Amino acid sequence: MGLMWFIVKNAKGRRLTIDQSMFSISISAIFVSIIGLCSVVINNTSDYAYASYIISAWVWIGGAYAVVEYSRFAFGTTTLRL
Repeated sequence: MGLMWFIVKNAKGRRLTIDQSMFSISISAIFVSIIGLCSVVINNTSDYAYASYIISAWVWIGGAYAVVEYSRFAFGTTTLRL
């Protein structure tokens, strides 16, 4: 839901905008995924939990994005107290 909302919001503005903090979080998650993949290969294990961490991170971020955007849509603003 968050991904769809993000695409629609950016399609209306006719440009893709990703702020610096989201870019930093994504790079960090990719780094964790690469380390997890190297660990799986070196240790010859079958636990790919951290090798796919980038996907988990984006799922959680997408869920949070959907909640924040829905709150903004429903109440006009989003605050921590709300």
